[in-house]
Amino acid sequence: MKKQLLSKSPFPQLLSIQMKKIFTFLLGLLGVGSLQEAAAQTLQNNTQLHIQAGAGIYVQGSMMNSSASLVNLQNNGTLSLTGNLTNNQSTAFAATGKLAFIGTTAQVLNGSTAWVTKDIEIDNTAGLTLNSAFNVHGTLNFKSGVITPAVGLPVFVDNGTHINAKDASHVNGTVVKIGTGAFSFPIGNGIKLQKLDVNITVNDFFVRASYSAGDVVGLGGAYTSAGSRPTPLAGRNTGEYWNLFNGSGSSYTGQVTVFWDGTNDTNNGVVPSVRRVARRQGTDWLNEGGNNIMGTITAGSVTSNSITVPASTNQIITLGWEDQVLPLSWLNVNATDTKDQKVQVQWQVSESNVATYIVERNINGAG
Repeated sequence: MKKQLLSKSPFPQLLSIQMKKIFTFLLGLLGVGSLQEAAAQTLQNNTQLHIQAGAGIYVQGSMMNSSASLVNLQNNGTLSLTGNLTNNQSTAFAATGKLAFIGTTAQVLNGSTAWVTKDIEIDNTAGLTLNSAFNVHGTLNFKSGVITPAVGLPVFVDNGTHINAKDASHVNGTVVKIGTGAFSFPIGNGIKLQKLDVNITVNDFFVRASYSAGDVVGLGGAYTSAGSRPTPLAGRNTGEYWNLFNGSGSSYTGQVTVFWDGTNDTNNGVVPSVRRVARRQGTDWLNEGGNNIMGTITAGSVTSNSITVPASTNQIITLGWEDQVLPLSWLNVNATDTKDQKVQVQWQVSESNVATYIVERNINGAG
């Protein structure tokens, strides 16, 4: 192994652990295989490589796992790379392992096999492109940089979750969630995080979601009473929508939470109390209810009723709203001339939360 493969680490303590617990171990493997340099600053694994818990390997450059039979990488520690990672072999699930992309130029995950791990960290403002999938059983930490799925997708398995998603670091594309429970899809358009939350109670496989700005091309549709809330919608946001695909062999059941933040919103002026979750089914837009409405006209969220989505179908989700109802109904209005150049106005109304009344007059008598 040449020295540049393990160059000076930005994590001295990590390198110290690596040298103590890993380097000696790797030398012991030379009798059954080899770790060799495939190109300048590229680490190629053609053997069984195990990173012990609490230890780590820092690769200043790229790494490739061979496709040869009987090879395996077991990461129970931390594997950090500044370059690309190519995985062509089975990667054993690591109960405590973490994969960290910490480069300063754009990085790529390649290979014929998905990378399976507990934790993943992206700390690269230039971003990460996925030509192969990764499966997260623990936590994906969005420290910096956008993840862009090309061929592969980020997959959150069962209790897999994420932290620190934001405008500067999220997934610009599709994210997969396997299993049930509450989950927030860390998706956006590469510039803005536009998450979609779900709470799935019944699901025998996976759900995937992505975000799109603009209106749903070619999908006008009528507002009907066939949703979980029978009141037809009066309108919907035509500035953005989310694709929610049910990959299960049967229907799944759960709730969806839609957020608005002033970006790509066409619902300015609609009071939060009448905002609802809108779902496209067939040629119709359904009202899926509005629970836990929070926020203001410019920023907030609304959660749907529990809805059931058919197997292997794609659902379009966006923000909708019902008719805005005035806070009062006029029952009677009467104006009387008091003969002293004054008019006495009396009225009777049915009201709710009306703060004050203002009487106006027309100075020219018209209208």
